[in-house]
Amino acid sequence: MGLDVRRLDARAVLVAVSMIVSGAAVFFGLFVGFSCIQFWTTDATEFANAFTYGGATVTQYPLSIFPREVMVALTFVIPVAFVNWYPALFVLGRDDPFGMPQWLQLASPPAAVVTVALSLLVWRTGVRHYTSTGS
Repeated sequence: MGLDVRRLDARAVLVAVSMIVSGAAVFFGLFVGFSCIQFWTTDATEFANAFTYGGATVTQYPLSIFPREVMVALTFVIPVAFVNWYPALFVLGRDDPFGMPQWLQLASPPAAVVTVALSLLVWRTGVRHYTSTGS
């Protein structure tokens, strides 16, 4: 029942390596993006932590234990499914139990780019409109 090492071709190794880099970039984007909430609120650290550290906790489990709605949210709203779920399906040669398109298994790099780009846009907007308390 374990991983068949003979099945690991160059594409699977490339996806595994990109999973590490893309996963780091996704979490970087989430940390920066949710930290930017501090520009507009006085104390939103717990709100940001719910998504960043909560997302890290979710990645410890296979998404198949969650309802489909949660999986869709973790794919298209808070894209932590691209950190390990989709790349792992590709490396293991498994179909998505939710029936999502197979191309999502290779979409971690674009998801990381979009996440980082959106977070930097929010950062830039926050810095541009930031006003100090004057103290």
